Parts: sequence; structure tokens; C-alpha cells
Amino acid sequence: SSFAERLRGMQDITLAQLFNQERMKRLIENTAINEGNAYSVFEMLDDLTGEIYSEYDKRQNVDLYRRNLQRTYLEGLQRVLESETNAYEHTDMKAAARLQLTKLKTKFLISRYPDEVTKSHVWDMIERINKILEYKEK
Repeated sequence: SSFAERLRGMQDITLAQLFNQERMKRLIENTAINEGNAYSVFEMLDDLTGEIYSEYDKRQNVDLYRRNLQRTYLEGLQRVLESETNAYEHTDMKAAARLQLTKLKTKFLISRYPDEVTKSHVWDMIERINKILEYKEK
């Protein structure tokens, strides 16, 4: 396998650990107990999204490795929304994932892109987000 595939595999494992159901439940419970003094699921996803998609605020090209990371992140949010386990079903995690997808779509729609590769990537991401959100509405 290529370096890009191996790196994408490592990115997927890392994101899967961050989206781990038990970790998410602990964040949600800690937020409930400590309110404003706790790091919430919403803050974690805002931070992750901000870092993973930082090129768009700076109008920079997005290279192959970052495009793969961005697709992998969307897949992680998709897994959260499509999961039917109680660990996600009865928490704020699905709402937080849906909010991030909506924020990303808005960011993509209002941003300008420096090159055709980035532009095509963004339109692909919008299409993926639409499909993820449509799946959940069915």
C-alpha cells in the first residue's frame, strides 16, 4: 500500500479513538457535572473541525493528505449519526455531529478556493454531507 493509504489508516484509527463511545459519554457526563468548567463534546468537535479544516479560513490549497484526513473525519461523524447503539442514541453526540456537518457545509458554501483540486474536493465534501444528513432524515 502507498504512504497516503497508510497515513489515512493511521488518521482513521486516531479519529476512531476520539469518537469512541465511552470517551464521548465521559465528556458528556463531565460536562453535566462540572458545567462551564468542563470540556464538552461540542467544544471538542469545534476544535477538531477547526484544525482539520483550517485551510479554508486561510484560502489555502488542500493537499492529498489533508483531503484524506477531511474525508476520514466526515466518515467518523457519519458513523456517529448512523450508529444505533444507546451510547450515542441517548446523548448529545448525534446532535453535536449533526451540528458540525451543518457548520462545515455552510463554511464550504461561502468560502473561495484557490485551485480546482480544492474546489472539486469541497464540492465532493458538500455532496457527502448532504448524503449523510439525508440518511439520518429517512
